[in-house]
Amino acid sequence: MRSSKYLPVLQNITTLLIIGFYAAYLAFIVANDQGAVDYETFMDIGERFLNGQKIWGENSYYPLPYVMIFAFFAALPRWLSIIGWHLPLVIVVLLILGWRSTGFLFAPTLGHFMGGQSSLPGLLGFWKYRESSEQVEDWRGGAWLAVTTFKPQIGLAPILWAVWTWWQVWRREKTLTPQMWGFLGGTGLIYLPAFLIIPSWVGQWLESPRDVKERAIATPLPRLFFSVLNLPDGLGFVLLLGLSIPLFYLVWRLNGKEMSLEVFVLFTLLVNPLIHDYDLIFLLPLLKDFRMGIVAVLVSLPTLVVIFFAYNVDAAWGVAVLTPLGMLIAKLVFNRADRPPGSLAD
Repeated sequence: MRSSKYLPVLQNITTLLIIGFYAAYLAFIVANDQGAVDYETFMDIGERFLNGQKIWGENSYYPLPYVMIFAFFAALPRWLSIIGWHLPLVIVVLLILGWRSTGFLFAPTLGHFMGGQSSLPGLLGFWKYRESSEQVEDWRGGAWLAVTTFKPQIGLAPILWAVWTWWQVWRREKTLTPQMWGFLGGTGLIYLPAFLIIPSWVGQWLESPRDVKERAIATPLPRLFFSVLNLPDGLGFVLLLGLSIPLFYLVWRLNGKEMSLEVFVLFTLLVNPLIHDYDLIFLLPLLKDFRMGIVAVLVSLPTLVVIFFAYNVDAAWGVAVLTPLGMLIAKLVFNRADRPPGSLAD
């Protein structure tokens, strides 16, 4: 009993020490006026936009609304830009998980922070939508869902779930939900101004698609098809599409013949070829379940090792697929254990 009394204190101290590491890294890059590698890429994209130069090309695959955010940070004083880009992730993790150290030990969090990556809007949007996903009468959940569209590959799964939910409501009640209108309105506010600035931006953006590269893939089947087996893109995508249906059925059966937002999102991470290791930070809200937090840290440990000891070894990043796969298996096991006796599927 006495030891349990001190557990919260130990937890807070551990989290403070870990945040101290994050702060030291941030102070180092500010002092050296050298942001993380991906941060510098985004600032270069933003400067090209500000100078009226070609925006999309090598290492530039973002829709124009996000390019405009890059431009805002590129226009700030360097020290303020570096802090303003990196620090919000720490604040958001604290808002979601409090002082639990699991959020900062989760490898995608560290990888995202040290790389100065760009998946924070996906995390914010999914977090707030998840909190009110069943409240279809509240437009705010849909507006938050719209925030995920800054990085569409992250928004894909929760948006598909939301569309299915709205369709079910339409079938029952023949009404369009406020949540749907919130999503459409929010997406319009994000994307319509971009067309006023560059009306043809979508065509320019799609002219330079990102290849499915070995380093980028953090999901099991795409990694297998495109990196290990090196299949042609067309064949790989056909296989992904064909396997999605039986895999969905298998997950549905294993989950007691039902589906939830969390399980659906984790299922899509078996087959989504556009998710990177750092994009997995959008799963942080699932770590509010203490058990999932422990599992998430454990299955992402190999990625932590790669971050510190094999960062430039592309093949080593294959261990990132263990994170979504391990979290899905754990979620299915926990869901099964939490069901009342007699309610499991045959």
